[in-house]
Amino acid sequence: MKKKLQPYLTPPEIKDFLRQPDRTTVRGKRDYAILLLLLSTGIRRGELCKLKRSDLKKESKKVWLYVWGKGGKQRKIPILSLKLVDAVRHYWDKTSWEPSGGLPFFARVASRPSDQPVPITWGTVRWVVSKYALLAKIPKSIHPHSLRHTFITQALQQSGDLVAVKALAGHSSIRSTEVYLHTDEERMEKAIAKLRY
Repeated sequence: MKKKLQPYLTPPEIKDFLRQPDRTTVRGKRDYAILLLLLSTGIRRGELCKLKRSDLKKESKKVWLYVWGKGGKQRKIPILSLKLVDAVRHYWDKTSWEPSGGLPFFARVASRPSDQPVPITWGTVRWVVSKYALLAKIPKSIHPHSLRHTFITQALQQSGDLVAVKALAGHSSIRSTEVYLHTDEERMEKAIAKLRY
């Protein structure tokens, strides 16, 4: 029996999805950065909630995100998207908290500027993703893991490098990464459809 496939976003759906947050507000800037980070790195929802601002580092003219994954394993993800870096900076610049390595990467939107930052929760991330998928009128059940699925699927389609994508995703087994190759089935059929011997 064929395993039920997780939903993922196509490139046009990604564009519609990312257009939804109102980036004139602090909440909109935060939500846009959350969506872009999930789509650009494929990190898990729990990993995102645990991030601190100090986990984003510039080393040798490159930007890296340090992520604590399952089993307490840390991995280092290159951040190549200037759009993502700008989105995070614009969000951080609009918060009133004193710069500190201990600050959460993403915090709940405070009712008062003086409130201490509280890290976002799993429920908040799920709400953010569902809200903008609904606003974008995406006809699929989209949740945080769908964005991870989208990242891995796109990375495999673009590179075809299972080993590199396995490391980026933080999978302990290559078999976990191979599951995402399902999207290539139609392309494989097209590749051999005209072969005649």
